[in-house]
Amino acid sequence: MPGPKYVIAMGVCTITSGMFSTDSYSTVRGVDKLIPVYLSGCPPKSEAIIYTITKNKYSDNILHYRSK
Repeated sequence: MPGPKYVIAMGVCTITSGMFSTDSYSTVRGVDKLIPVYLSGCPPKSEAIIYTITKNKYSDNILHYRSK
């Protein structure tokens, strides 16, 4: 598929599989193992989401946002 590709995994539970870490056909366990991504919080704050998407739009690097 041509064009930019994005993976959105919002929150620690989604990224590391958290409480959904069961063996299931419908669940990918630990997106961070497949793609280096980190967006803290469960759910993440809106400013963290905006910051990560904005920075990723202008960069080819994988960004890490950790709340302070």
